[in-house]
Amino acid sequence: MLIIDNISLIFDGKTIFHNFSLGISKGEKIALHGPSGRGKSSLLNLIMGFVKPAGGSISINKTEVSGRQIGGLRSIIAWLPQNVDIIGTGSVRSTVFRRFAYSNNKNSRPDEHAVINLMESFNLDKCLLEQDFQDLSGGEKQRIGLIICMLANPQLMLLDEPTSALDKKSIDTAVELILQNNGCTILSVSHEDKWIGACDKAIEI
Repeated sequence: MLIIDNISLIFDGKTIFHNFSLGISKGEKIALHGPSGRGKSSLLNLIMGFVKPAGGSISINKTEVSGRQIGGLRSIIAWLPQNVDIIGTGSVRSTVFRRFAYSNNKNSRPDEHAVINLMESFNLDKCLLEQDFQDLSGGEKQRIGLIICMLANPQLMLLDEPTSALDKKSIDTAVELILQNNGCTILSVSHEDKWIGACDKAIEI
């Protein structure tokens, strides 16, 4: 599903990765963990095509991540950044449905009942849909971000610290609803023991 082949990344003259390789099979759940500053978030940015490597290649479903291909590849990826503030502007409703306004995703637009059901699973009241996303707490923003990822029904999820702002109950829900989805391949960055333990494999970087 995902092949990272001898990737090298240099940032501000500092080598972040040198010839790093990783292969992830379809449906596999992988957690990256380790001290800050080792490039875990940068690796997710490389896969999304936000950053270009100094060497090596990344491919998804045998298609190389490149300028010409990245638009199509992003349509099968759900990405949750560590800074969840950047995913939403305007109301929560507009934030949730924004992804599905793009031509590549129009056919997968969920109905409102699916949104509300997931919100209830994450202990979020449906009235939040009318609130401004930026007025939510950090934990509420993170739960909305996870809900958007799930609604996208992606082939690949890239999740950067997906439980950092969640309480125990919400972590349990995230593990149950996301990591037990056998059809989705997941690469995550996490320091949460329960999340890491529920993944198929944990890789220290």
